[in-house]
Amino acid sequence: MEQAAYSLGASPFTTFRRIILPNLAPAMISGAGLAFTRAIAEYGSTNLLTGSIPFSTQVSAVNIFGRIESDDTTAAAAISTVLLVVAFIVLVVLDLFQRWSARRG
Repeated sequence: MEQAAYSLGASPFTTFRRIILPNLAPAMISGAGLAFTRAIAEYGSTNLLTGSIPFSTQVSAVNIFGRIESDDTTAAAAISTVLLVVAFIVLVVLDLFQRWSARRG
């Protein structure tokens, strides 16, 4: 497709914008979404769920494990559920975007 565009006189920028980018956009968006959901479990949960107090914040997995060990299973389940719901919402939004882009062509 790139060679056909070049042979028809398209500039490199036009070829990138109309041929290369539309073919790569779904994969780039999926990768960004999966990286975001992974970041929720690592960095985002540290600031959003446990606060940002130096030397006393924990990653959510450590916080959940500590709450389970101290028999506070309700709080551990609540934190886990919040993380699961946020990740699920991000994945559903990505799926809807991909379906929309597939219908659009």
